[in-house]
Amino acid sequence: MRHEETIDAELIRVEAGDCSGPRRSELGPVVLVVVEGSGSALAGDVWVPVKAGDRLTVDSGEPCALRSTGGTVIAVLLRPAAEAAQAA
Repeated sequence: MRHEETIDAELIRVEAGDCSGPRRSELGPVVLVVVEGSGSALAGDVWVPVKAGDRLTVDSGEPCALRSTGGTVIAVLLRPAAEAAQAA
């Protein structure tokens, strides 16, 4: 038996000194993968330092945001797609 999941990917670009708006997924945990730059990421109620190559998992229902502490930060946010949750 083969199990397939569908995920949504969102590209987040945060300019120097800015912060992305918080996002939440009620369908499951989200994974934030930092592609370029450095800054801090909100995971629930804690800000964590991040840099290119880091991966951060945020529990379902918890806020997730990205803040630049220098130059531009680019990350990919991966979360369960609505179709995957409805198919379960």
